[in-house]
Amino acid sequence: MARLTRPPPVPLSEALDILAAFARDDDPRYEKAALRWIGRYALEVPGVAIEDVTRAATWLDVLPDQPEVIEKLRELVAPAG
Repeated sequence: MARLTRPPPVPLSEALDILAAFARDDDPRYEKAALRWIGRYALEVPGVAIEDVTRAATWLDVLPDQPEVIEKLRELVAPAG
């Protein structure tokens, strides 16, 4: 019997690019994707503190109206790749 395997997750930096596209296009999937991204950020980036997650969540909240905050979010995931 063949064993099903999950594909490797999209890197956080690439997931952020997808979020930026969702925000730009006013895609209804944005909020759920943003919530998933913030959870992954909290779990996958070493040394993340609550204030880092709060800051990232704030930037994700304003991203659809302030696309320039994408650069701040990119800086958060630079250590994780």
